[in-house]
Amino acid sequence: MVAVKTNERPGTRAVARYVRVSASKAREVLDLIRGESYGRAAEIAAFSERAVSDVIAKCLDSAVANAENNDGISAKGALRVSLLRR
Repeated sequence: MVAVKTNERPGTRAVARYVRVSASKAREVLDLIRGESYGRAAEIAAFSERAVSDVIAKCLDSAVANAENNDGISAKGALRVSLLRR
């Protein structure tokens, strides 16, 4: 029998903390990429005019790296941005 860790959440995640930007400016970019595929979300973050889009793109890339290394998911096209908190 395999023990299940109770503190693990299903799915892959990455967190950006202590970002010095207002929530309303970050929300503009986050609302655009929520629900999109990884490729489309990366494009939106790359071409967004907000400065916070660089931080969001970096966090998105970190989530993809976490999925590849920790969960064994290798197809970037299969990943979707499902939950983004403000």
